[in-house]
Amino acid sequence: MVNPIYPIIDKTTGGEIMAATPKGPQKMKLDYNIDRPTYDNFIRACQEKGYAPQIILERLMQKYTETRQI
Repeated sequence: MVNPIYPIIDKTTGGEIMAATPKGPQKMKLDYNIDRPTYDNFIRACQEKGYAPQIILERLMQKYTETRQI
């Protein structure tokens, strides 16, 4: 909430602006065709270990971008 006594002034326009809330993590929705048995085995393995599939995919993607190896 903007303090009415000390409002935040936009230096480019000279008008008051609202205080911004911090941005949350930005997520992407992936849409890929995966072989059904491969997908089923992956989901089953995630459930056995108690991991969420999106967490595994995020970590694999991070590891690949860092090492460029599968």
